[in-house]
Amino acid sequence: MSDDYIISRVYIIGAGFSAPMGYPVGRDLLPTVAEATIAALETDRLRISAFLRTLGEFVARLTGDPAPDTSTKRHRWIVDALHQMDPQYFYSVASVLSTSPHLLSWQNNDAVSVMSPDEFAGALAAATRTCLFDIGDAEKESKQGRDMRSLAKSITDPRVLDRHAIISFNWDEELDCILCNGRGNIAYTRGHEWQTELRVLLLKPHGSISWYDLGEGLLGNKAPFFISGDQEEDAKKRSRIVGYFDYEMPRAPNRSKYKFLERPPVITPPTFVKTFRYNEQQVIWEDAIRTLSEATEFVFLGYSLPPDDFMTRAAIRSALARRTKENPIRCVVIDRSVASLGNFHDMFADRAAIRYLRRTFGQSKLDLVAEIDEAMKGMPGTASKKRRTKGG
Repeated sequence: MSDDYIISRVYIIGAGFSAPMGYPVGRDLLPTVAEATIAALETDRLRISAFLRTLGEFVARLTGDPAPDTSTKRHRWIVDALHQMDPQYFYSVASVLSTSPHLLSWQNNDAVSVMSPDEFAGALAAATRTCLFDIGDAEKESKQGRDMRSLAKSITDPRVLDRHAIISFNWDEELDCILCNGRGNIAYTRGHEWQTELRVLLLKPHGSISWYDLGEGLLGNKAPFFISGDQEEDAKKRSRIVGYFDYEMPRAPNRSKYKFLERPPVITPPTFVKTFRYNEQQVIWEDAIRTLSEATEFVFLGYSLPPDDFMTRAAIRSALARRTKENPIRCVVIDRSVASLGNFHDMFADRAAIRYLRRTFGQSKLDLVAEIDEAMKGMPGTASKKRRTKGG
């Protein structure tokens, strides 16, 4: 494949697209994770009790209200408080404390010890992973996934496979599983596999619940893959992230799997300022900016482009700055509310023709991609027809 190959359409996916599959959105995320952790208390009582005690201490400091003394009342109070809390504020403070623990000293009020801020951040990521895994494993009605199946059917069509791409800011892997049916016809970077094989390009700048640090010693699983897409010999030298298929939990060498709060995945929380430890994360962001700068068609699915998502907005602005007037954009925004439409007009200004479609994902009987294609008709701008062949 030549370096000047151009992606013509990019689907940009947010939490609203996964919501029909049962995944929490916005302020529902933290209380959902907390409730799942409380429900799993008996599976690892000592560690989960320490986590919940730490979570209570943390929430008390953020709200200024003291946590109840008894565990039952405390657990209910935590869930109620998290429903009222901005998750970006919560994760931003937690992120700062994980690297600067001296800013906050925990109080041990009973026999149950609390976690250090760094340990707490890892346990929170692991709890989020386990909670989302359980949602992914749950049985779902066919209509819940019809929009994802429409997207998967379209983007795997050989006529567009080499010209369309997906950028997903979601941690869950519902779309991943639908796309690959359990095996790897997905490329998570624009690296070797995408360049030499006809694979779906799925960029996940915020990570994924089945991605792990190679250095964590995840030795019990039989078939991990390197998300960099490079050959295994090279990946072992410089790649840091491995992944697993089919909602597979990391397995310990001496037992069936790690417990609820063990082995945090590589996911980026919704903080005001994001940091990326791994080379692959930087590569994915670079690939996302390149893809955005090439595409002439933007399709936003369940993503509101919020003003405080600084990293994503900066990436889009960087991509737009690389464009010429001879390369106009057609933009289709699909969501259940018109409230966010102003965010897109502010971002694209006169650089794009924007069409908004109101839709509740998982409920409309109209085919999603057919509706998108119809919306694109008559809008200014022409998608690139440049193609590639396998290995070309």
